[in-house]
Amino acid sequence: MKNNKLFIVGFLGSIFGVVALEAAPNFDIINKTDSNITVSVTGVKSAGGIGAKDLINLIPGTVVKPMGGRLFMAEHFSKSVDLNPYKSLDINITHNGQKKGYRIDCVHDERGNNSTTMYVTFGMKDGQFKLYPQTGPAGGLFGKTEAGYSLSKNVKASEITQK
Repeated sequence: MKNNKLFIVGFLGSIFGVVALEAAPNFDIINKTDSNITVSVTGVKSAGGIGAKDLINLIPGTVVKPMGGRLFMAEHFSKSVDLNPYKSLDINITHNGQKKGYRIDCVHDERGNNSTTMYVTFGMKDGQFKLYPQTGPAGGLFGKTEAGYSLSKNVKASEITQK
């Protein structure tokens, strides 16, 4: 009997362990340019975000390689970040020596938990380099990003503003 209990506990632990390992991150960026980009993300705790205590560096300068000639899977950077304490994220991107800043407001549910994923792409759109929501393969037909993350709660284009 004791061995059966140990087996069941071990089996359930392995299932939950695999599920925990497969949890999707809530931040992902794809680089669809022809050169490296450097991305930094800052959490903004208050609406104004003026004081140093209101700005928390969540992702320091991280280099994301260009998509290059890859057909099926773009280069991307993913990370799970606790977004609950933040009103918004400031995303700063350096591309070919030029810096661009963007702000995405965090959407919280009735319990105060962030309910939005931040799966974004930096690339050419409307004739200029911009940050915009990922759509996934086939223009979003499958409802998943190229990495397989669900787009059901992803940030909308109207929620991304250039600073």
